[in-house]
Amino acid sequence: MNALIVLREVRTRMADPNMWQKGDQGSDGAPQCVAGHLVAVCEQLAACDLKMFRLLGDARRALRPFHQKIALQDYNDTHTHPEVLNLLDKAIASLTPSTPNPVLKLLEFKPEFELTI
Repeated sequence: MNALIVLREVRTRMADPNMWQKGDQGSDGAPQCVAGHLVAVCEQLAACDLKMFRLLGDARRALRPFHQKIALQDYNDTHTHPEVLNLLDKAIASLTPSTPNPVLKLLEFKPEFELTI
C-alpha cells in the first residue's frame, strides 16, 4: 500500500463534482474536500491507526510540491474542482514510474509456441 494507490482512489472519488466541496471536510460517502477524501481513503485502506497515519503522511507529502505555499485545505477552498483534480493528477504522475518494471515485462512475456510435455 502506498501513496500512489491512495491518490488514485481519492482521484476516483473526486471525479464526480457532486462528491467534492469547499469549506468543510465532510464525511465518507458524502461530498468532501480533498483532505477529507484523503483521510477517508487512508482509514479504509489501513489495517490500524499507525498504518493510516503513515499512508496519510505519504500521500500529503506527494501532493505538497504542487500546492507549495498554501495548506491543502486552503488550496481546496480557493481553487476550482478541475484545479484540485489537476493537483491530484500531477501528484499521481510524479509517483508513476516512467520506465516499465522489468519484472512485469517478464510476466507479460508470451512465447509464440506452446511447450507440451
